[in-house]
Amino acid sequence: MREYRLWQPGEGVLVGISGGADSTALLVVLLALPDALRPRVVAAHFDHGLRGSASAADALFAASLAARLHVPFVGGAADPPLSRAGSAEADARQRRYAFLAAAARRHGCSCVAVGHHRDDQVETVLLRLARGAGAAGLGAMAPSRPLADDGARALHLVRPLFLASRTDVLSYLGAAGLSWREDDSNADPVHARNRVRAHVLPALDAAFGPGARERIWRAAQNLRADAHALSVLAEDAARRRMHGPCLDLGAGWADLPDAVRAAELRAWWALGGAGPPPRADVLRRMDRLREGATLEVGGGVRVQREGRWLVRLPPPVHAPEAQLRAGGELSVPGTVLAAGVGEVRAWVVPWPEPAVRRLWAASDVAVGDAAGITLPLRLRVPLPGERLAVLGAQGRRRVREMLAQRGVPPGRRALPWVLEDADGRPLWVVGARQAAWFRIEAGTGLALVLRWRPEPA
Repeated sequence: MREYRLWQPGEGVLVGISGGADSTALLVVLLALPDALRPRVVAAHFDHGLRGSASAADALFAASLAARLHVPFVGGAADPPLSRAGSAEADARQRRYAFLAAAARRHGCSCVAVGHHRDDQVETVLLRLARGAGAAGLGAMAPSRPLADDGARALHLVRPLFLASRTDVLSYLGAAGLSWREDDSNADPVHARNRVRAHVLPALDAAFGPGARERIWRAAQNLRADAHALSVLAEDAARRRMHGPCLDLGAGWADLPDAVRAAELRAWWALGGAGPPPRADVLRRMDRLREGATLEVGGGVRVQREGRWLVRLPPPVHAPEAQLRAGGELSVPGTVLAAGVGEVRAWVVPWPEPAVRRLWAASDVAVGDAAGITLPLRLRVPLPGERLAVLGAQGRRRVREMLAQRGVPPGRRALPWVLEDADGRPLWVVGARQAAWFRIEAGTGLALVLRWRPEPA
């Protein structure tokens, strides 16, 4: 607790107890801490219902243990009970942690403590090694990690037995004369962790001596420290390279080591709040995107390469024509798909930007000063007889004539071709001409880039 600063003395700690040896020892040892270290302890047990009557007996044992130790107890159960089919283990873990987090908040606890120890860490390292994990994955479990954040206070998952071995735990229980519940599923060879525990670890002990487990544990500590250092440096570098949802892949990006580029991409993704970090293979594909190409990252989120910029785009809005007649919204950055028109994207980049300037030569791109534009943008149909003052032309031009010159058939000219800002000022007749007021000025610092991709035939 001192080394990793898991909690402050007197803070509430909710202890997840299964009834097994590890969590039983954890609950007892926390209560035995001296006053200067002891937290306010609450015990909690979640019954998954995976083992029938044995699950009910586990719940009864946990409640009885808390009562004997005069510790407040919270019980919960899966409703309906889980089955062993499919991804039961992952589902059980997710529900258990959700229950523990909710119980901790109700009882004013700052963290949830679980009974993972050094041997659990070694098993996790070996399992991840077999799956080909990198340094961050092989760092495996941490003594403390965020569990949930409700916006007011972060809740942490802590592992107070992190430095102890399984032998330490069993010796402690034996010396204290304490009993515990055995889970028969821990001997089921269908689970890879059980096979590692029953066969791989004893083989390691036999081949390299009893210190093998501690050396693997130490290697995981070193790898996690290295991965953390890289992530801190990468986040700092990504902040310097990013502008909103855009990441600058110029300025020596190609000369960086592969691992550094991947770390900066991961940091950029996290800083943008775009969800879980992409897999390593997705990061590689993201790094290698060609000019104008788009990559689906997951959850409808996409990245697009425009010049030296990598642009993160949220899921596109599929807007039907009826909705667009009243004004279909386009966020920045964002994408809107309009039936009969195609796809319109919007993003912001620092100006000047040579790659965007080259794109601007095409009629499917519009670029103007982002200052003073009110969001969100709206895509709408042309008004009857609507005329606009456009760049590079005298007077005002009819919108329908611009569409006709662009080759839009008569039957499609009443579709949503006009993009305006939230104040109703037209910026662009999509794919044709941009408004005269929407232009790059001498003092432009940020440019709004609009790009149209026609609907495929």
